[in-house]
Amino acid sequence: EKLEADEDLEAEQLPLIFPSTLSPELRARCSRGLATKEMALREAKCEDSLLIIKRERRTLVGLSRKYNINIGIGTKASSRNRAVLKTIGDKIARATDTYRACRAALESLEPGGAWAGRYKVLKPGDISGPYREEDVPRAVKDPKERRRRKPNKDYTPSWIWLMPARAGSVTRSDS
Repeated sequence: EKLEADEDLEAEQLPLIFPSTLSPELRARCSRGLATKEMALREAKCEDSLLIIKRERRTLVGLSRKYNINIGIGTKASSRNRAVLKTIGDKIARATDTYRACRAALESLEPGGAWAGRYKVLKPGDISGPYREEDVPRAVKDPKERRRRKPNKDYTPSWIWLMPARAGSVTRSDS
């Protein structure tokens, strides 16, 4: 978009231009270290986004198990449950969008850089877990049945659950 000099714009309406949005030729003319600072920002945002996704997935699974949430029932409680689940789903979607945008910016700044081993492409199937999906929807009320169920040894969690926490980041056990 081209901004006219005589337009009255609020600061909030001005677009932010990061080095990752510029061509390599223009990026070379940026202030020294600006691209490096953006990379640090984007890596931190990727880390935060993954932590949010994992936290909200644990919340979703925990609520589903504890309250045996079944969306198919047409009661007032079910409507409330749907609203809670939608809120959690919206948070996961926002964090996913943020992660993907930040990863794309990192790819623009330093294709295949050191960050690429840690921040992989986030596919829809990666946003799962921390347990098998079959275990999520219903809690087993009968204690005997719970003891009979064995965890699926073939289950492999998504890479987001296998990533070690970054030094200095707040994890579930810290909070």
